[in-house]
Amino acid sequence: MTHRWESIFTRLQQISPIPEEEEQAFKRLAVHKSIAKNSHFIREGEQADCIGICVSGLFRLYYTTPDGVEFNKSFCANNDFIAAYSSLLEIVPAFFSIQALMDSELIIIPYKDFQSLYDRHICWERLGRALIEQLYCSCLQAAAAACPPA
Repeated sequence: MTHRWESIFTRLQQISPIPEEEEQAFKRLAVHKSIAKNSHFIREGEQADCIGICVSGLFRLYYTTPDGVEFNKSFCANNDFIAAYSSLLEIVPAFFSIQALMDSELIIIPYKDFQSLYDRHICWERLGRALIEQLYCSCLQAAAAACPPA
């Protein structure tokens, strides 16, 4: 388990310096979860309530069109954050599913607990801001790829 945490905190420290006391606070709130190949972290239509960090494995984020065709939205691998963010933020059902493409491991933290960290130390606000900035850039890149210039 120690190696899993080291990998995660090496990644987090690259985004925002996190004091040891804050690492321990995070560890008390988060849990390890194994997800078997083809199993789901969340399914379209479910209400999301947690954020995951991929320790190992590969996930696809996909949605199903009204005629039943699956469309891959994006992929997440080691040290990536995984969540149905719009479901978490807007408190609505997820409009896409997150599926393991191989046996995978996540560190998961309930979203309400992650939010509580913001009040503990500025490092968590910095981390949250950096993650949202990365997500925003990914959304812009996806939109640009879907609508190439004429």
